[in-house]
Amino acid sequence: MSSKPSKVIVVDFGRDLFKSKAWVSLTGKAVQIYLLFLTKRRMTTIKHKGQKKRICENCHELEFPYLEAKRYGISKRRFRLAIDQLILHGFLSVEETGGAYRRHKSKYALIDNWRDFGTHKFQPGKARETDLVQRGYRRSEKR
Repeated sequence: MSSKPSKVIVVDFGRDLFKSKAWVSLTGKAVQIYLLFLTKRRMTTIKHKGQKKRICENCHELEFPYLEAKRYGISKRRFRLAIDQLILHGFLSVEETGGAYRRHKSKYALIDNWRDFGTHKFQPGKARETDLVQRGYRRSEKR
């Protein structure tokens, strides 16, 4: 089995995504970043009960480092805000939190909780952990 991504991107979501409250309420770079996440999928065709079905092999281990976002012209701040928005709208969840100092990339999962966005059943994806370590000089708070 080939681990190289295909040159063809199969976008297999229907009208329900584009008409959903979650999709319409995305702002900024979030839509662009979601579409870039879709290009990172490895799709496989399997046969199930005589029919072919396409499944994603790596939908729970997608990596999108800040350095790659920079290559697309997306600043760290915009990238972080877009990831947070995709999580809060039910498109992504964080599977593993990475860090530059640990030289470990964050891993994300594509989820479809966006279907319940705006209802009482909605559960956003797992959020990013906040980094509590102070780095560099920071002015002390006034008392």
